[in-house]
Amino acid sequence: MAINNIHIIGNVGNDPKVHYFENSDKISIQFSVAVTDRWKDNAGTQKEDTTWVRCTRYTKNVDLAKYIRKGDKIYLAGKARTSAYIKDGVAVGVLEMLVDKIDFLSVKDNSNTPALPSDVPPTKDDDDLPF
Repeated sequence: MAINNIHIIGNVGNDPKVHYFENSDKISIQFSVAVTDRWKDNAGTQKEDTTWVRCTRYTKNVDLAKYIRKGDKIYLAGKARTSAYIKDGVAVGVLEMLVDKIDFLSVKDNSNTPALPSDVPPTKDDDDLPF
């Protein structure tokens, strides 16, 4: 048995990109989230390290992308995966997340973003379950 679950809380780093698939009613919503770890070293100096996570959410809910905005603090649950690319001749590793669940924790003030409805539609699609 294997378990691949990842849960993160972080800030959205960019407005989402929506990709439509031919002959399908599903879309992908892609965005990055910064997860920052803060601590004090032995000398009492404040330190921090930020990990960027590339996130992809597959869904039929096109409206979901309207609510994800740069600067928002969100909770995500899903599955982790890794990839790499070459930059200046050096392989760079990337942490990616296939998002199953999104909860909006705080929304950055942005007059262009519609208010979250009191009954935000579920972000988990169960349509690919065999029953």
